[in-house]
Order: sequence, then structure tokens, then C-alpha cells
Amino acid sequence: MRPFIVGTRVEVQYLVKDHEWHGIDPEAIARGYDNVSIAQVYAALAYYHDNRDEVRQMIREDESSIQRLQDQLDGSRRGGSTDAASPAIPS
Repeated sequence: MRPFIVGTRVEVQYLVKDHEWHGIDPEAIARGYDNVSIAQVYAALAYYHDNRDEVRQMIREDESSIQRLQDQLDGSRRGGSTDAASPAIPS
């Protein structure tokens, strides 16, 4: 089961990516979600720091799935299929 903010459909990894990848501060992240408080953002980031490997693995799996779907879509647009391997998602 994926970790998420209780009472929402917001996954912890969404907040982690906003903060770690895009450099958005926790207060701004909370303002971006109608149903997520600043305390919940900090709790999600604390969870991430306690479970870094697990959360990063979920992010890599999602990114890999997205890439495979994008490759399939691109192949169908060209009239063919593609079996190209997805690029490695950095750790």
C-alpha cells in the first residue's frame, strides 16, 4: 500500500517530489493543495526521511511505468509498437 496523506488521495511521493525535485518549500506545497495542511506536509517529509529507500523505489517504479506507457503511445502514433527499454531512473 502506498503511503498517503490521511483523508486525501495525495500520496507522500507527490509531496516529496515537489520538495526534493522541484525545490518547493513545505508551506508553498500546502498552499497548493486544498486539503493538505502544513503539518501534514512536514509529516509526509518526515515519513520520507524515515523510509527513504522505500519511497524512492515507488517513485522509480512509477517513473518507469510512465516511460513504458509513453513509449507505447509514441509507438502507436508512428504506426508501430516499441519494445524499447525504459531508461534507468537515478537513485
